[in-house]
Amino acid sequence: MEPRIQYCTAPDGVNLAFCTEGEGPPLVYMPTFGVVGHLQVEALMPRGRQMLQYLTERMQVIRYDRRGQGLSDREPADDSLDAQVSDLNTILDRIGVDRVALYGQVFAGPVAIAFAARHPERVSHLILINTVANMPEGYADSPRARGLAALLEHDFETFTELVSRLLAGWTEPEIGARIAAQARAGSTPEGMRQRWRIGRSWDASDLMPRIVAPTLVIETPDAPFAEKWIRASAVGISGAQFRQLDQVAGESVAQAVCEFVTGEAAPPPAPIAPALSAGTAIVLFADIVDSTALTEQLGDAAFRARATRLDVAMRLGMRECGGVPVEGKVLGDGVMAVFTSSRQAIDGARRCLAAADGTGLALHLGIHAGDVIHEHDNVYGGTVNIASRICGLCEPGEILVSDVVRGMARSSAGVEFEDRGEQEMKGVGEPVRVYAVRAGA
Repeated sequence: MEPRIQYCTAPDGVNLAFCTEGEGPPLVYMPTFGVVGHLQVEALMPRGRQMLQYLTERMQVIRYDRRGQGLSDREPADDSLDAQVSDLNTILDRIGVDRVALYGQVFAGPVAIAFAARHPERVSHLILINTVANMPEGYADSPRARGLAALLEHDFETFTELVSRLLAGWTEPEIGARIAAQARAGSTPEGMRQRWRIGRSWDASDLMPRIVAPTLVIETPDAPFAEKWIRASAVGISGAQFRQLDQVAGESVAQAVCEFVTGEAAPPPAPIAPALSAGTAIVLFADIVDSTALTEQLGDAAFRARATRLDVAMRLGMRECGGVPVEGKVLGDGVMAVFTSSRQAIDGARRCLAAADGTGLALHLGIHAGDVIHEHDNVYGGTVNIASRICGLCEPGEILVSDVVRGMARSSAGVEFEDRGEQEMKGVGEPVRVYAVRAGA
C-alpha cells in the first residue's frame, strides 16, 4: 500500500511532508538533497522500489521531502544546512520517535553528518551511502557537473528530463518522464538553481569527530564521487566501517543496512513478482476534466502542482482499495488502476472523487472489466480502451461503469446504478450499455 502523506510545521512556518511505512527499528531514509526530490520518486525507480520494499518489510521507514521541494512548501526563506537539520528534528518530534538510524545518500551527506553530530541522543546508527561531508574540490568543474549546471541555468525542462533518465535508467523512459514531470511540479526553476548553489556550499567535515553513533560508510559502483572522497568520511568518523559493494545501490545495500542496524543476518533479497498480471481484470480510468483549458487558466506550473498532488492522492486511494495503479504511460492527465474486484474498483473511484474535493480539479471516472495484456509496468487491450471511452462519456464528477461491472457489483458495492442506455464508442464494434453510480439508499 502507498503510504499516507502527513505534514508538520517547522519553527519558521514551513510545512514539511513526510510518511512512515513498515514496523520495526526506525530508519530515516533521507532524501538525496539533489535537484530531483519527491516522496513518490523513490517508489517509481526500479532500484528504489525494490530497496524500499526490502526495508519496510523489516523496519519502520521514515521518509520526507526537504523544504522547498516535492510535497513540502516551496520557496522557503531559509534553505541553509542548519534549517535542514532543524527540519529533521521537527519531523521526528511529530512522529514521536526518540532514536533512529539515519540513512543519508549522495548529496544528503552533510545533513546526515550534521544531524548525527548535533543530536547524538537521537541517532542509534549512521549509514552513509556514496556520499561526502562537503563538495569535493574540483567536482563542480568536472565535465558532467558543468554540463548539468549549464542546462539548469538555461533549459530547465531538458535538465529535469536528463537527470530523471540518469536516475531511472534509460530502459524505462515512461518512468523517467514521470519523474521529470514530478520534479518540475515540485520545484520552480529558480528554486532548483538556488538549491543547486546552496547545497554545494554545505560543509559538515568539521563535525565528523563529534559523531558517536556506530557508522557504516558504503560505496557502490554507481557512486557519483571518487572512492577517496567517500572513504574520507570513514576516516573522519571514529570507529566507522567502510564497505565496497560490487552491486549498484539497491537491495544489496538494503540487506547491509538491515544487518548493520539490527546486528542480525538479513535474508538475501528475493525476486519481486510483478504487481500487474495478465488475464481478467477490472480497469478504472480517471482523467482530469478540461486539463488543457485549466493549464491556460492557471498557468502550467500551478496546474501541474495541483495535478501532481491529486495524482498522488488518487493512487493512494486506489491502493487502499486493493488496486494497483499503472506506472506506465497513460493518455492525457489520467491515472489508471487494475483491480480484482468490481466493488473495490467502485470504492477506488469514489475515493478519487473525494481526493479531488477542494482542489479546483474535476474528474471523469470510467470502469470496465475484461481481459488485459500486461507488458512491463502497463496493461493493454480492448478492456482498457473501453474503460477510457466510458471515462470520456462522464459528466464532471461522475462515475460510469459498463454493464459487465454493474452485473458483478450489483449486490456487493453498496451503491445504486442509473441506466444511461447503450452508447456508441469509437473503435468499439458494438454499443456498450453504461450505468452511472449513485449513492446507495
